[in-house]
Amino acid sequence: MAIDFGAALRESTPGMPPAAPDVFEAPAPRNPYDMAPVKSALAPYMERIQAMKTEAASVAIASDADNARAIEMGLQSKKLKDAIEKARKQFVADPGEYVRSVNALAKSYTEALATIEMGLKRKISDYQVKVEAERRQAELEARKAAIEAQRIIDEQARLAREKAEAEAAEAKRKADEAAKSGEADAAQLAEIAEAERQKANAVAAMEPVKIEAPVVPKASGPTRTAEGSSYQVTVKNFEIQDEAAVPREYLAVDHAKIRQAVKDGIANIPGVRIYETSETRFRR
Repeated sequence: MAIDFGAALRESTPGMPPAAPDVFEAPAPRNPYDMAPVKSALAPYMERIQAMKTEAASVAIASDADNARAIEMGLQSKKLKDAIEKARKQFVADPGEYVRSVNALAKSYTEALATIEMGLKRKISDYQVKVEAERRQAELEARKAAIEAQRIIDEQARLAREKAEAEAAEAKRKADEAAKSGEADAAQLAEIAEAERQKANAVAAMEPVKIEAPVVPKASGPTRTAEGSSYQVTVKNFEIQDEAAVPREYLAVDHAKIRQAVKDGIANIPGVRIYETSETRFRR
C-alpha cells in the first residue's frame, strides 16, 4: 500500500507517530545549547521520513498516474523539508542573534588590534630591511677593502722581489766585469754578488701575506622582549604585470560568468559546449 506522504503534515494515523503541524512552534529552551527540546520537537517526524524514504526509493514511473503520484510525493517531501528548515531557523534564531552580536562586538576590537599589529609589523619590517641593507653594504665594503689591501700587499711583494732580483743581477754584472779585467776587488765584488743573490732568493721564498676575510656582523636573529620575540622570514610573493603574458596553466575558467552568459542567451562560446537538460522543479 502506498504511503500518504501528506499524512506527515496532517492528522495522526493509528499506530504511527503524531502528525506534524504545518507550522512548527519551536520551544524556547532555557539553555540555548540544550539539544533535548530540539530532538523532542523533531522526533515525531523521523519515522515518517524513513517511511517516505523507503516509498520514494521504490517508485517506478511507467504511466501518467505513476508520474502524478511521484510529483505528489515530491511536493509533500518538499513541504515537510521546508517546514523543518523553518523550525531550524526558529531554534537557532535567539542563539544565532547572540552569536552574531558577540562576533560583531569582538570583531570591532580584533579589527582595531589587527590594524595596530599590521602597522607595527610593517614598521618593524621596514626597519629590519634597512638594517639588513646596511649590514650587506658594510659587508660589501669590508670585502672590497680586504681585496684592495691584498692587492697592495701583493704589489709591494712583487716590487720587493723585482728590486732584489735587479740588485742581485747588478752585483753579479759588476763582479763578472771585475773578474774579467783582473781588478783587485774582484773577489770582494763576487762576495757582494753572492750576498745579493741569496737576498733575492730569500725575498722570493717569503710566504705571501694573506689578508684574512673581514669579520662582518651576522644577519640579525630574533629580537626577544618581555612579551615574546620577533623574527624575520623571507616570503615569496608576486604581482601580475601583464595578464596577457600569463601562461594558460595559471589561468582559471570563470564558470559563473559562462553560466550567466548562457542564461542570457549566448549560444556559442569557443571551447564550451552549450546544451540543454531537463530538470524537475516543484511548485506549490
